[in-house]
Amino acid sequence: MTQDRDVDLFTILLLGAVQAAFLLALILGKRGKVLSDWVLAAWVAVLGTHHLISFLVGRGAVGPSSWLNVNAGVPLLQGPFLFVYVQALTSGRRRLGAATLWHLLPFGLFAAYLVWGLQAAGPDSGPLSVFRVSLLSTIAILGSAPAYAAASWVLLRRHRLHTLERHSETRGRDLTWLRWIALTPSTPRTRS
Repeated sequence: MTQDRDVDLFTILLLGAVQAAFLLALILGKRGKVLSDWVLAAWVAVLGTHHLISFLVGRGAVGPSSWLNVNAGVPLLQGPFLFVYVQALTSGRRRLGAATLWHLLPFGLFAAYLVWGLQAAGPDSGPLSVFRVSLLSTIAILGSAPAYAAASWVLLRRHRLHTLERHSETRGRDLTWLRWIALTPSTPRTRS
């Protein structure tokens, strides 16, 4: 039974990596890319790499378990990617500012702790549960996505208000679809 479950998990991880590669090719093949396209491409690349590393390490095909441990910190990147994507869509900027790098700091600190802090503590003893590393990392991982979703919602609300002030027709311009994605775990219901 568990072997079948493992096969299903590895199939899902491989399909996720392949799907991410396909989406990345579509995004990069788009003409006239803007900043939000590049942010989305980076986000999809990180997700695809995350799935691929999990698949390869799980199959024993590549690398030490420390790769999987660092890979476990990828949830710390999901909130920042959402926020930076929304910011790129709503601001009209052509480049990311240096302040954007601050959003990567939690993942960087987490990865550095896992690579150097735990490596100094002893030999590679296999994958560890990311939620057992420390209480601070658990709080950061569990709180990061909701905090960034709320910050993204604020940006989207501000964008919607500016859109209402400037345009008589807001359909498609107010990014309502993105608010649904950012704040609800399931798809929105259609109105009758």
